[in-house]
Amino acid sequence: RVEGHTDNVKITSRLARTYPTNWELSAARAMNVTRYLQEKGIDPQILSATAFGEYQPVADNATPEGRAKNRRIAIILLPKD
Repeated sequence: RVEGHTDNVKITSRLARTYPTNWELSAARAMNVTRYLQEKGIDPQILSATAFGEYQPVADNATPEGRAKNRRIAIILLPKD
């Protein structure tokens, strides 16, 4: 499972036309990595993409360093059932 995350800064300017909210941006992050993994030979039947937007921060969004840490993807390995 590929999880996309963002900071909590509202998207503005031209970027907002493509990603109206942080949720869409986090989904695009997750999908890009999922596609990359598929291109590298991972079976797409076992891949999934999840978007969390700004709702699972790992750092404080009040600082540039914290916001940078929150703009991320996470790859979660789950047992194959």
